[in-house]
Amino acid sequence: MRKHLLASALALSLAAGLTACSQHTPDPAPTASASGSPTAETATCSDGVALLRANDQHGDQPGCDRFNLMGKGNTVNIGETEQLTIEGDGNTVTVESVEHVTSAGKDNTVYYDGDEPDFDELGTGTKVLPSAAR
Repeated sequence: MRKHLLASALALSLAAGLTACSQHTPDPAPTASASGSPTAETATCSDGVALLRANDQHGDQPGCDRFNLMGKGNTVNIGETEQLTIEGDGNTVTVESVEHVTSAGKDNTVYYDGDEPDFDELGTGTKVLPSAAR
């Protein structure tokens, strides 16, 4: 009898734990502008660091000492920055000037103006090319 009670209590606690872990809050839907298209995310440079955490965004972003892009499928133009870090896949970034690029994703492309930046690839398939190669 005691084994049955212990086994039943263990089964109930396991089921309760799995139920708690399986709850999911859906991502909020993008807000629509007056034209009906999704509102683009814009990074804000604060204390020399800008962060854009988005997927499938297209448009211009401000320059900042350090610019971090986290997401996939973005096509963005960034002003001048010293350090560009990309964490995600399939992003295309055009940057006015950059000293150092780090990519921790796959199949990203960075186009730069000016001198060729230092490049650290922590993922695979990222290309860092001069803007003239477009």
